[in-house]
Amino acid sequence: AKHSCMDSRAVAWASPGGEVSLSADTAPHATLAVSTYADRSLREERVALNRAEARVTALARERQQALEASASAGHAAREMEERLDQLWREERETQPAASLAAEREALAARLGEANAACDSARLEAERLAIELSRASAELEPLLPRQEEDARLYEAAAQSRIQREKLGSQREVAARDAAQATEEAAAAERAERAERQLIAARDAHVKAARRANESHRRIREKVEELREEQAQRTARRAEAVLQLKASTAEAAAAARGASERRAEALARREEKRAAEKVEILEKGGNPYRVFRERDEAARAAADRAKVEARLAANCEEMHARLGKQRAAEAQQQRRVEREREAAERAALEMTSVGSQVKSESYMRRVTKTGATLLDPTSRWPRIEPSQHVTMKDWKFGLGLGKDGDILDMMADKYPNTAASSRAEAAARAAALPEPVAARSILADPVASLTLSPLKSASARALAEEARERGEPADEVVEPELPGLWDDGVPAPPGPPSPLKGATLSVLEKRYMAAARQRQRDNVVVEQTVCGKTWRGPAFVPSEPVLEFLDFEAGETYVKTFALTNVSNSFNSFRPAAFPPEVASFFLLEHQPPGRMVAGRSVSLKLTFTPKLGEDIDTVLLLLTHTGPMSVPIRCAPKKLAVLLQTSALHFGTVVLGESASLTLEVKNSGALGTAFAVSLQRGAGDAADEAGKAVFEAGSGGTITLAPRSKATVSLRFTPAAAG
Repeated sequence: AKHSCMDSRAVAWASPGGEVSLSADTAPHATLAVSTYADRSLREERVALNRAEARVTALARERQQALEASASAGHAAREMEERLDQLWREERETQPAASLAAEREALAARLGEANAACDSARLEAERLAIELSRASAELEPLLPRQEEDARLYEAAAQSRIQREKLGSQREVAARDAAQATEEAAAAERAERAERQLIAARDAHVKAARRANESHRRIREKVEELREEQAQRTARRAEAVLQLKASTAEAAAAARGASERRAEALARREEKRAAEKVEILEKGGNPYRVFRERDEAARAAADRAKVEARLAANCEEMHARLGKQRAAEAQQQRRVEREREAAERAALEMTSVGSQVKSESYMRRVTKTGATLLDPTSRWPRIEPSQHVTMKDWKFGLGLGKDGDILDMMADKYPNTAASSRAEAAARAAALPEPVAARSILADPVASLTLSPLKSASARALAEEARERGEPADEVVEPELPGLWDDGVPAPPGPPSPLKGATLSVLEKRYMAAARQRQRDNVVVEQTVCGKTWRGPAFVPSEPVLEFLDFEAGETYVKTFALTNVSNSFNSFRPAAFPPEVASFFLLEHQPPGRMVAGRSVSLKLTFTPKLGEDIDTVLLLLTHTGPMSVPIRCAPKKLAVLLQTSALHFGTVVLGESASLTLEVKNSGALGTAFAVSLQRGAGDAADEAGKAVFEAGSGGTITLAPRSKATVSLRFTPAAAG
């Protein structure tokens, strides 16, 4: 354990063997190892000790190396001496040779060098031994400090052992805790698995119950289907039997009718036979008489059928016209509502409309119905709760007794106000009430039916002031009559366009200037970068809006776009169509407001013709730079048959031969027709009538001409005589 004392600045390390105290300047390392370099007084000694130890170690290592070199040199010298002796023996035994003499001389030179190196290494080792002894002598005074450091290191080692022991104990505890946690988790998992098993068993039982119930319902449904099928089969068999019976009855009725018709014809034939004899005796034509009688009867029957069909058509036409008139009235009402909404929106965009809207809001929310609360600007402060009726927390709890709130709720819910007046009065009477409010709750019914132009609190305060003989407060009675109360006549002066206060001279001047600005802003001259725009500000996607080949009673829709081609922002507002065609057209679009140059907006024009006549009108648009119009042309389905040539020239035709020409007939309209070609001879065609020429036109039958198609007729000329 580490113990620190700020007063003595002493650090102690406790170990199982005892306690070692260090000086204040000696600090342990971050790894709990003792460092003596932190003590400035011992730093030089420690450095000298380390240097001396390093020098002793180096000298010992050098001395050892020198000894090893001396031993190696001695070994080499001994080998050379042995070789030299061997050479002397060989030289004595054999005759001298120049090669042996040279080798002996070289070996003798090398031996001398080896002896010199050995002597030098021995001298160096002796010198290093002397220096080593000196360094050891210098190191001896510093050894006690090394022993003290060893003791400190031993203490730090004991502390580290204790620390590691504590760490191992913590690890064992953590392992035991982890094992306990794992065992608890395993127990929890086992318990959860048991619960899941129980839940699965319960679910299985419920599922089996549901399956049995489902199977029971299916069996009941199958029984119902079988019973229904049996009933359907019985009904089908009964229907077949009824059909057979009705077929037999119909056949019998048909046979009876045929027999009665045959009998009637037989009686008519007998009657006509007798009548025929009488007519023949009179010299008449019985067949003509009978034929005229039959034709007259047939004509009468046809006339009755036509009259019945005409009556049905008239009824259908009247019904269709009634539906169409109802649809037109509904559309007219919708157009009128949209027009009124557009006018209201346009009015709200102006200053006058904004002021009217503000005054309407003030009359609706203020207690006195005033449009201005402080017209003279004399009040130091305006409290909103004194001029506007607001529900407080007492009203939500059923404790409210403010007459203004009761009046507001009675006006908002008139059906429930009468039934709750007695209950509200009883509840309010049971509570302590201020003196100023007693006059309000004295007659709760009267307090609930006050005039909307005066609030209950204002009336109560004025009544109390009159009872005390004091003048009414200026909040209750307005300083300027006519500003708050509509029942008080306004002071004489020119009528104001706004239903509010009389305008002062300055306000009238401002109003006139605003109106003039509004008139000036209806159509303005657009100038951007010195360039003034001239001409239509918007260009339609179609130069002419055409509704071609329409049918009366149908509805046609055309969508087109308007693009702002002016130099800057612009806007447009569609004007009303002319009265004679206003019920035929309906323009729908989302007002885009101010449009930047180059922007487009989509419009939808609906055309519902009532008559099959040509219509040429315009769509008038009021833009910021002036009015413009888009042409509208409507044409119903027509028949337009034209001949491609006005004269046919057969030229010279040889007698006995024929010449053929083709006549092309074109129908450029939307209605089809049928035509036939016949030859008409004029007064100058006497030669043809005399049989000099024969003209043949096609097959001589009727030719059908479809809409927007062509037909060809072949004409053949065959001269019957020369001329």
